[in-house]
Amino acid sequence: MLYQENKSSKELFKKVHACLGENTAFVLFKRPNADEVLGIFEDQSDTCHDTRFVFFPFETAQKGYEIACNSVISTPIIDIAVSNSKSPTPWRAAAEEKNRFISAVQQAQKAIAQGKLQKVVLSRSVALTGMQDPQHLFSRLVHSYTNAFCYWWFHPSTGHWLGASPELLLATRNNTAQIMSLAGTRKFKSGETVSWNEKEKEEQALVSAYIEDVLARHGASLKVEGPNTILAGSLVHLGTKFKASLQSDPDTLLKELHPTPAVCGIPKDEALEFIKENEGYAREYYTGYLGVLSSDPEFSSELYVNLRCMRYINNIATVYVGCGITAGSDPEMEWQETVDKSQTIFKILDISSH
Repeated sequence: MLYQENKSSKELFKKVHACLGENTAFVLFKRPNADEVLGIFEDQSDTCHDTRFVFFPFETAQKGYEIACNSVISTPIIDIAVSNSKSPTPWRAAAEEKNRFISAVQQAQKAIAQGKLQKVVLSRSVALTGMQDPQHLFSRLVHSYTNAFCYWWFHPSTGHWLGASPELLLATRNNTAQIMSLAGTRKFKSGETVSWNEKEKEEQALVSAYIEDVLARHGASLKVEGPNTILAGSLVHLGTKFKASLQSDPDTLLKELHPTPAVCGIPKDEALEFIKENEGYAREYYTGYLGVLSSDPEFSSELYVNLRCMRYINNIATVYVGCGITAGSDPEMEWQETVDKSQTIFKILDISSH
């Protein structure tokens, strides 16, 4: 990261509101387990820079955006005020929505049985009205999810996006790369030892094998840790961590990694086509990636998968959730997994789902 200037939260949010008034891009973010929020703001010299904050969509053919890291403003999280939550508003998905998702899961299993796919990730979106402003929501995110990558992104072409991602896509520094394979999700129960089933283990193995294959093509020496149970808010995931020597620049590696089977499927092209035909909506930046990307090996790159996120526009928050489908999937359980995952953002919105 480049020169960092310490400011109060009042000064930070004053800068944010100036950007909103001028309709210029900015991002506020907190790294996992960090005690500060960082802000990067678009300015007139943003045409070219080695280090920038990037925001890319799920589909690689669509346009991504970036803000040059000319300067970074930081403020302690403890300095960011957050209001108390109100009584959660009960919310239940319509029966048609559940039936539509379960039907898509069954279609995916049919394609898997026919040998067209090994795995595919299916998702759905939920639009909620009457939500509070993004500053309030971001403040609650950074105080609620200490071990996640939390962010508030705004660009005139994308609008507001906010989230708390548990999944590192790629981190690099000094020719070393770190990657996380995250697949398999359960609701966290304090004191309970998680016993992962064969479907969850298979899903995790498919993602891990894909990452190992990409790294092998780059001649990387590899260290693997896991799979292990990883806690993320009110959920636990089955995750594997990879550490490798980096033979290529981060941009090249990203082009091969994204989208991984954790958000798309195997084979990639066939899974992507199935998603387009069966999800019934455009993901846009959900399951894309975001974070600091540097072509200078002296500076670190740190990119996260855009999970547990929402798009915000005119007091409407659209929340996105998904799950991986394999031959061993149970459609009812996959639906419930999306309900469980929605709690990460619903908690911030004071929504209680059933």
